Amino acid sequence: MPARFAEAHLVVARSGASSVAELAAAGKPSLLIPFAAAADEHQKRNAEAMVDAGAALMLEEPDLAVPGRLLHALVVLLRDPRRLNAMGAAARTQAHPDAAERIALKLDALARPADPPNALRGVSLRSTISPPKQGPSAEANGPCGCSRTDLGSDARAAHLTGVHRRHRRGHHHRTHRHGRHH
Repeated sequence: MPARFAEAHLVVARSGASSVAELAAAGKPSLLIPFAAAADEHQKRNAEAMVDAGAALMLEEPDLAVPGRLLHALVVLLRDPRRLNAMGAAARTQAHPDAAERIALKLDALARPADPPNALRGVSLRSTISPPKQGPSAEANGPCGCSRTDLGSDARAAHLTGVHRRHRRGHHHRTHRHGRHH
């Protein structure tokens, strides 16, 4: 898929979060067709954000039933290389390549109490982030070796950095970081 993406002059796609993020990161102009049954019209809002940025055109599913509408949109875009280049540049402005670093910094700031106990003085969560594991166990386990099934969905961003809270019976919390319990 990355090779096909790199070769594309224009991408026709749905507008889910992953698709839109990939388009922005790759700096690709797009013709977005939001999935009409998506919860809370989130795909439509994603497409609208890319359209507002000048990175995409949007056709809604009912537009596809109009004879010639999709073909017309494709022809108009593909005949205008300057417009495609401008849309690609606009798509890049929507990317957040430093998102993981920003999340790690926020987690680090949140994890530091105003007056940390002596055991935590000088410890930076940022310095403990390890690269993701490779191989078949990487899918099942996070960088700290714990099972992702142990985590709630709200812990995914923290889990990716190797720092998270384990919830025990909904009321007891233990901070778990790279195999060490505190």
